[in-house]
Amino acid sequence: MRINKQNNLTRELAGLLLTSSLSEKQLADLCHDILNNGTIINEVAINILNLINHRIDNSFERKSNYPERTVNEATSAYNWLKNKGITKDKLFYAFSVFNSNVDDYITQSRPTMKGALEYFIETSSKSEFNHFMSSFSDDEFIQMIEDR
Repeated sequence: MRINKQNNLTRELAGLLLTSSLSEKQLADLCHDILNNGTIINEVAINILNLINHRIDNSFERKSNYPERTVNEATSAYNWLKNKGITKDKLFYAFSVFNSNVDDYITQSRPTMKGALEYFIETSSKSEFNHFMSSFSDDEFIQMIEDR
């Protein structure tokens, strides 16, 4: 980092700390820890990076046009399928075998796995969705998808 940029960041951080709700004793303890190469500054940096990464992850999430119930159900299904090792190709092939409407949607829209699941949940009955999901517990169905 260039010295000028480092000086600006140092002044900004010092200003924020001075206007924070920390007591003078807490600020003094923090400064002593930093001067002694303590762990506090490392923990603060890790927490800041985690918060930034969480914000970045949330800002890049695709915003869904479906109701929250549908999004939640699709997310649960997605997580369950990923844990079973189902890839996007395998899921989309299963859709092509199982439901031609979803296959057409996939061909035209090129959605993510979650997007395809959301579409399927919204356009099919609950029993059809449950049947589709339970087929991923059927060894023969899984073998058919993997053999294609």
